[in-house]
Amino acid sequence: MEKFPSYAKFLREGYAEELDYNIQQSDMDSGLKKQRPGRSVPLKTYKGSILLKGLKNKQLFEQWLKSIGNGTQYFSYHDPMSLVTKTCRFINPKWEFSLKLREKQIWEVSCEMETIDV
Repeated sequence: MEKFPSYAKFLREGYAEELDYNIQQSDMDSGLKKQRPGRSVPLKTYKGSILLKGLKNKQLFEQWLKSIGNGTQYFSYHDPMSLVTKTCRFINPKWEFSLKLREKQIWEVSCEMETIDV
């Protein structure tokens, strides 16, 4: 399994986590709806930005994306918050690289990735 590249940094600014238990609701004749979780382990989505320093690293990241099915296949990611390596995949439909500092070739790209938090 491919590893998330060490030259790509997941930024803390704008970082968010979303837990999805796939809650199922049933309408009742009267009173509150019944609820139950659709899955016992949540689907966790990480949202944020990846920082790439230099044009070479941006190009390497693009090649790495191609090697994992244009971002659709699973890869291992070391989560700096939990200090655990997780199996993740990207769920963004497209990639937009923004040049942040022209002189230093600092690139930023928004992404979303999901994992089953076991």
